[in-house]
Amino acid sequence: MSETPKRRWSFSLRTLFVVVTIFACWLGWNVHQLQKREAFQQSLLERGVVFLDDPPISTTGPTKRMPLTWYLLGAKPVVAIELHPSLLEEIGESTITAYFPEAEIVKITPGVSAGTGIF
Repeated sequence: MSETPKRRWSFSLRTLFVVVTIFACWLGWNVHQLQKREAFQQSLLERGVVFLDDPPISTTGPTKRMPLTWYLLGAKPVVAIELHPSLLEEIGESTITAYFPEAEIVKITPGVSAGTGIF
């Protein structure tokens, strides 16, 4: 009685190309998201929005995090974003949260700052 040889995993070159292409598309999309995030951050800085790298005094609740991929690609985390309530209504909280999921949004009145560390 002869034993049949054990079947080993084998992948074709086509399968490798498909996997590499899917990974490259995913990585490219993440790089594009980071470029959009940086452009959005720059436009907010021009409008007087303050980005904090240390939490303001009023910070409560669990700490949020940015996607690990963004961190590995070099994005700097933002702890809090200080802006005027009218600007928040104009831009939209969901838009800011999409670009900065790790940041707490702090509404401030003109002339008063909740934190001290400017990013």
